[in-house]
This record gives sequence, C-alpha cells and structure tokens, in this order.
Amino acid sequence: SAGSYYEALGVAPGAGAGELKAAFEARSSASGGALVAAREAFDALSHSGKRRRYDALEADVQQRLGGGPGGRAAAAPTAAAAAAAVLTPIGLAGRRGPSSASAATSPATAASPAAAVAVPTA
Repeated sequence: SAGSYYEALGVAPGAGAGELKAAFEARSSASGGALVAAREAFDALSHSGKRRRYDALEADVQQRLGGGPGGRAAAAPTAAAAAAAVLTPIGLAGRRGPSSASAATSPATAASPAAAVAVPTA
C-alpha cells in the first residue's frame, strides 16, 4: 500500500536533515518502486519549502478523508489519487509525464474522426 513520504524513508515526521539523508542512503541500494519512492520522498522532505507544503497538504488530505492530523482514514484513496493531490501543488507530479486523466482529455489524444467511422463487416 502507498504510504507517506515519511514511511517511504522510515523516519518520523520530525526527522532532521541528517536523519533524512541517512535513511535515504540506507534505501539507495533498493531497486524498482522502493528506490523511486525513497528518491521522491527525499527530494520533497529535504527541501524546507517543499516539506512545509507537503506536510500542509498531507494534513489537509487526512482531514478531508476523516482521519484528522496523525490519524488514518477508514478508506484511503488510490495511490495515484493521493500522489496527485499532494505532489501536483508542490511541483513534483509532472516528472513522470501527464496523468491518465489529463491525457484522456488532451486534444492531442482525443479520438480521431476515423476512429468513429463504422467499418462494415462481411
């Protein structure tokens, strides 16, 4: 399941810069999704402005889901929805390309007129 950036690094929300760096370095030998999650978490949490925005947005998401600060919601959003809600406002979401929602509504990806033409079958 998708967790917070703090969970991705295995640190407490009050962790200092040294603890964040040590946690990231400990996870740098990971591969695949774990490494991507650790790198993304370290990038957001190691910059004070991004961290403040992340903490504020995470608290807002938890409050909207009914979990309140420090609590867990009864039904968590999908990982993609949670990531988009938190990462887009702090400038991290665009790194992997457009989301499926924006791609689906983009004029460049709209169905062509040829796709709407019925092809007779024999």
